[in-house]
Parts: sequence; structure tokens; C-alpha cells
Amino acid sequence: MQTQDTFEGGFDDGRPLRSQALVEGFARIVAVEGPTAWAEPERAASCGSCATVKTCGSATAWFKLTPAEASRFPLANDFNARIGERIVVGIRQGSLLRASSLAYALPLLTLIGAGLFAQAKGASEGLTILASLAGFALGLLIAHRGAKFLAARGDLAPIFLRRSSGGECDLSAHA
Repeated sequence: MQTQDTFEGGFDDGRPLRSQALVEGFARIVAVEGPTAWAEPERAASCGSCATVKTCGSATAWFKLTPAEASRFPLANDFNARIGERIVVGIRQGSLLRASSLAYALPLLTLIGAGLFAQAKGASEGLTILASLAGFALGLLIAHRGAKFLAARGDLAPIFLRRSSGGECDLSAHA
């Protein structure tokens, strides 16, 4: 993935997009159903070119365990997509940061916060552990609801930026 400085245009739902940085990624069109094109992100690990590529399997294991269909997403087919076509999609950098914070930081902070609160109240070690687990569960619940809210607003929806040119970096060769 790479970052594009700014993008002037609109989302599929017609809302204007202010000049913002976008995180770009490659996707392939896998189906076209009337006004909707279905795309799958390319399964490429950005770390595939480092020196430990032969011994590291964290990213490739995730890709092997997750079905490709689970990551499909719809795009408005106002660009006349063709099945098999490689495109560049983007998501607003701020939206990606909010979603990442919800998914990772919030549950961790609620886990630590609940544990520290229980410890400060003089709870035993067992109760502190239970409070930490309860805090973690609460953080996951809040993160789930927050993600639904972001998705309903369209903040997490990738947008079509352009067709991929032959000269753009192909990270899938390293996966």
C-alpha cells in the first residue's frame, strides 16, 4: 500500500471528499452485477521483500487461512469494470486510522484500564484478572459498535481511483 497526497472527487454515495490523503491498494474485479462491481484486494504482503521473507509466515498464514470471498467489497461500476481487471482503490487515511484505533487500541486500553482500576481498589490478583478480561470484552463490544457506525457512514468503503497501469509496483510477486 502506498499513500496518495490528495484526491479531489466524490465517494460512490455522492458525498464530496475533501482534499485528504488516501491509502492506496490494488484490487481485482471478480464479478460485475449490473451497476455494482465486486473487487478483492490483492493478497500481497508488503513485508514480502524483506530479508526474512523465507522464515516469516505471519502475513502469508493469514492470507491462507482467510477465504478470499470474505474480503470482497462492492464498488459503483461507473468505470465500466471488466472481470479480471486490476484497479487501484483508496481509503481515506483518517478513516483507516480511526478504524485501526477502534480495533486495536481501544480493547487494549480498556483491558489495562479495568485492571489498573481493580488493582487500585485493592482487588485480589484473580479479581484483577477478571476485571481486565471484562474491560477487554467491553472494549471489543465498543469497537464492534464503532466499526458498524463507521461502515454505515461509508467511512470504511474503498473508492475506485484508477485502472492499474503496467508500471505500478506489483507486490503480489513476493507473496
